[in-house]
Amino acid sequence: MKIHLNDVPQEVPDSSCLSHLLSAMGVEGAKGVAVAVNGQVVPSKGWSSLEVSENDRILVIQATQGG
Repeated sequence: MKIHLNDVPQEVPDSSCLSHLLSAMGVEGAKGVAVAVNGQVVPSKGWSSLEVSENDRILVIQATQGG
């Protein structure tokens, strides 16, 4: 199925959960990660139970340190 990840179209397997997608990106479990699906922030405790749907818009932001 097709989703939009950080405004880039992506193909993912049907019945994918958000945590699998984040794991594939290498950000699941990382500190400072925020995720929104269709404009709604999803708390990290809900990542494993949220199934991704066709045409979902997923925004993943990871905080970085700098000066």
